[in-house]
Amino acid sequence: YGPCGKPALAGALGELEFNLAHSDALVVCAVVPRCGGVGVDLERVRPLSDAEAVARKALSPRELARLQSLPESDRLRGFYEAWTRKEAFLKALGCGLARPLGSFDVAFGPGEPPRLLRTRGDPAEAERFSLHAFEPDPGHVGAVAVAGHGWRVRHLWWRWTE
Repeated sequence: YGPCGKPALAGALGELEFNLAHSDALVVCAVVPRCGGVGVDLERVRPLSDAEAVARKALSPRELARLQSLPESDRLRGFYEAWTRKEAFLKALGCGLARPLGSFDVAFGPGEPPRLLRTRGDPAEAERFSLHAFEPDPGHVGAVAVAGHGWRVRHLWWRWTE
């Protein structure tokens, strides 16, 4: 386990890094050769009774302004895109929610490719990580954050049947 409790593989398997997330009956696992960090998140896009309050706590001022600039019909999905990208990045760092959510900005919304825009404290940090978005099922969004660039992301899907 890392300093903040992130699990890691031991021995020869330690040359691989992984991260897990789940939402409803979906599970996602990201696996990469040792690179300095990988994180993944997955969420079902669903209405929140206190969406504005959650957005004010989870998003930076820049992200909140971006969310409010979206057409009403895109805001809920936009929020979940931002959330999954932020959580994937924190999981890649291995610090989880110990780092303030407002200490970095991610790009989200229609026409915005997933990427870190800035991080407070270490300007080069945003350049060290890449973000990748995916939609595993209608109504779900996900993101992978991984140290480095030029990764070829492959999605492999399995359906459990009984």
